[in-house]
Amino acid sequence: MGGQGEKFAELVAFTKRAADSQEDVYFPRQRARKDAIEDRRLAVLEIITANLAHAVLIPPETGHTSVLTGNTGKRIPRYTSPATGKALRDLLFLLSEAGLAKHVISYQRANASHITPTDTFKAAVLAAGLTTADFTRHVHEEVIRLSNRPHDPLKPHGGHKVRVDYPESETSMTMRAQMCALNAFLAGADITFVDDGKGPVNVHNRVLRRHFVLTKPSDAPRLNRGGRLYGGFWQNLERERRAGIRIEGEPVTVLDFASMHPRLVYAGQGVSAGDGDLYVIPGLEEHREAVKLLVNTLLNDHYNRTAWPDDAKVAQPLGWTVKQMRHAIWAHRHHLRNAFGRRLGLDLQFTESRILAEALERLRVRGIVALGLHDGLLVATSHAEETQDVMETTALDIAGQRLPVTVKAIEPAQATPSLSLLGQLSVSSPLAA
Repeated sequence: MGGQGEKFAELVAFTKRAADSQEDVYFPRQRARKDAIEDRRLAVLEIITANLAHAVLIPPETGHTSVLTGNTGKRIPRYTSPATGKALRDLLFLLSEAGLAKHVISYQRANASHITPTDTFKAAVLAAGLTTADFTRHVHEEVIRLSNRPHDPLKPHGGHKVRVDYPESETSMTMRAQMCALNAFLAGADITFVDDGKGPVNVHNRVLRRHFVLTKPSDAPRLNRGGRLYGGFWQNLERERRAGIRIEGEPVTVLDFASMHPRLVYAGQGVSAGDGDLYVIPGLEEHREAVKLLVNTLLNDHYNRTAWPDDAKVAQPLGWTVKQMRHAIWAHRHHLRNAFGRRLGLDLQFTESRILAEALERLRVRGIVALGLHDGLLVATSHAEETQDVMETTALDIAGQRLPVTVKAIEPAQATPSLSLLGQLSVSSPLAA
């Protein structure tokens, strides 16, 4: 988390004066710091100030902001915040002594230390007149990320993810440049949210990142599995609440690739899946969501599944076994037969993410603001038809087929009396990655 503008600079100057006054008491210096050391100290102070101020305007759900105060150690530089180690610990101590922050130190590995702004700091933030527009993500935040997610049969979506470094290549640099250009475009876009009375929404949280995944620790680092876009405020909004999003003052329309992963399996075999709904299976017409769940689960499995997923949010159709459902799907979608149990999910996600990232780039070049979902986009309604064509054409260029896109209008959100600016947004942001 970072900040920008004159108001934020004034707040940083305030916290610096407070830290410096306490340093004279606890760590009196005989000579000035070297320029490089002083610059890093100021960068750390700006990050601390931004996170504390953000917690004032947008109180995190936990009531505090987590911090990692240990030394850099084995952390990977590309993912590591400048606010680490002794510089961070010293400044947190000084700001705590100055009465601006409450710093709770945790000595348990499972629990991170955390900070909370004091009433004195809150008063300074309000006096400075900061708003959510004064905050940004850190300028050097890595937007191309790679993690190892070991397979765990008890966790269909994988075990605990661990970040992995990767060598720079033309591919990684091209991806990063594309994401940075998109994020810069979104940062300047006219995107707002109509208060729907269901809680604050952080419309300034627009930085997108692509997340790639390795399936086992022994895999060589590579950026060709997963790759989905994460980070935008709209992604975690309940679907019905997206009606409150406005792009250039317009309500938004949702455009989704229909039955994306099964269609990509067909496209990989050079076969068209047709225009119908691939999740509608004779005998299971009333259980489309269950079929969808099972198809995508089987595409992610690496074995011959016989049990319904434990974490499924959709019930297994009464009277149907997994084996019976699988055979019913094969009978009507037989090109999926050799795809089940081969753990193709991350490969399909990669193709999906390539299509979405390229479609966003083509729309950016046209000046059309689009908000990326995993298998679709949100755009101003007036651009829906053009966006549909761009998405389908991009799929043709990358997957070899013009995959169908469904267009769904969203009813405008019911307006309610406006909250104060301080209550418009909500996000919990850790101080150090």
